[in-house]
Amino acid sequence: MTEPIFYDALALPDEPGLTCLVGGGGKTSLMYRLGAELAASCRSAVVTTTTRIGVPLPGQARFLDVRDFEDPEMHIRPGEVVCICRRDAGTKLSSPGCAILPRLIASADRVISEADGARRLPVKAPNSHEPCIPPAADTVVAVAGLTALGKPLHTICFRCDLVCALLGAEPGDLLTPALLARLLTHPLGQFKEVGSVSRFRLLLNQADNDRLLKLGLETAAIARTCLPGLRVVIGTLEPVPSVRGIVADTTV
Repeated sequence: MTEPIFYDALALPDEPGLTCLVGGGGKTSLMYRLGAELAASCRSAVVTTTTRIGVPLPGQARFLDVRDFEDPEMHIRPGEVVCICRRDAGTKLSSPGCAILPRLIASADRVISEADGARRLPVKAPNSHEPCIPPAADTVVAVAGLTALGKPLHTICFRCDLVCALLGAEPGDLLTPALLARLLTHPLGQFKEVGSVSRFRLLLNQADNDRLLKLGLETAAIARTCLPGLRVVIGTLEPVPSVRGIVADTTV
């Protein structure tokens, strides 16, 4: 059985609502992991996007085009993960639209939505149109990949020019825990459009060994000086999901 290790570690709400995922380094893996954890505890989950995502793989979720979900007789069963998006031309799925969000939230125990893109890179900065966080979102989780630490910014950052502008850095500078923490908590970085630290969480993914765990703990400590009260989870989503540390005022 899939245990709710990340759902509990991130202290996501028990009541129905919307959680948005931003950043890089594992958003899609986290989205489907949270869905699987909910399903394993006989709860239902909707996964979706406010931008664009790929079609779910077998075993990740049942895909349902939003135009089919508009049927009032359509329901989501307990223990089920359903991906509800709009299927367009090509291999990507697009946002189902804000108008349907209230019904999505009412139909499942939790809606989990990717709210920006990162082109599969572990670190990013949002552009002027990102992130797309609907007002209904009660929690926002920013994800970053710890394997980016120690590498030149231009090799690991999506929109490196924006990252450098936010941090006062150069493309060839190495990413340090201090720079990563500042990016994740910057009001124009991953904290953009969040508003309140009480609905913000960090997941430092790819803590695949003790060295990366130590760097994650260092990053978490600096991030919490930037945003006091911030909850930070350090772990790895693949190949074997594991929470390796929680840095917070209280833990669950």
